[in-house]
Amino acid sequence: MHGVNLPPLGRELPAAQPGFRWPSVGVVVPNNERIATLQETLVSVVNQDYSGVVNCYLVYRSRPGILPLLESLGNSIIAVAAADIPSRNPISVKRNIGVSATSEELVALVDDDGLWHPDKLRIQVECLFRESTAVAVGTKYLLFRDSPRWRPLPARPGTCDLHGVSGVRRGGLVTSSLLIHGAVMRDLRFDERPDWMGVEDFDLKIRLGSIGCVRRVEAHLTAMRVGNLSTSATDRPLQHSRALSVLAAASSTDRRISLRIAALETMTCAAFAGA
Repeated sequence: MHGVNLPPLGRELPAAQPGFRWPSVGVVVPNNERIATLQETLVSVVNQDYSGVVNCYLVYRSRPGILPLLESLGNSIIAVAAADIPSRNPISVKRNIGVSATSEELVALVDDDGLWHPDKLRIQVECLFRESTAVAVGTKYLLFRDSPRWRPLPARPGTCDLHGVSGVRRGGLVTSSLLIHGAVMRDLRFDERPDWMGVEDFDLKIRLGSIGCVRRVEAHLTAMRVGNLSTSATDRPLQHSRALSVLAAASSTDRRISLRIAALETMTCAAFAGA
């Protein structure tokens, strides 16, 4: 693991301290097919109780059904059309277009089937600068079908620091919960290779964990809709194979990963023998 020089974001003090400047946030939302859930996602972003500047970058596949939604968007949402490229992962491409469009100090990610608690960004920023500065901060998440049932929030949510690749892997962070230093995210970006579709998030989290501390807020501030898994995500043998590929790529910087590759290979063979 190696360190990273993080850009200064005003005074790195808890938000309650005088002189704290709320950093700007660029929110990246990739969209391929969904429309109804996308609208709910965008509303949850726009309705954040956050005093800093928040710009939302919607990167979508152009199609007739999305035009009425685009026409209803406010000035806080920047819509960018993106064509699918057959030789690349379409979600990674859209995410990277959105990330490249940002100039904000922090970058947040949310998929078009995810929802945010209204206090998510505010609490994350407060926790990001609590004690030592982390490279990124995620949250716990809950699952829902129709609408999320948010749990009561503590006055001061606790945090858990996830160090290194192993810590990030065990942290249970969904991509839609991540808030990342903008310069770091613009440097890392998502891997666009098509054979990593469905595990590009896994790869990003591994690389984040390899350069710095990833903090988790011990509160459920992100909600994910159940029943929206992609075809690739439901193909378990394929996903295990892709996960092995990601771990193998990361093993050059963390020798301990080779042991996890062996363990995952054993688990895969046991689970899918004869399939």
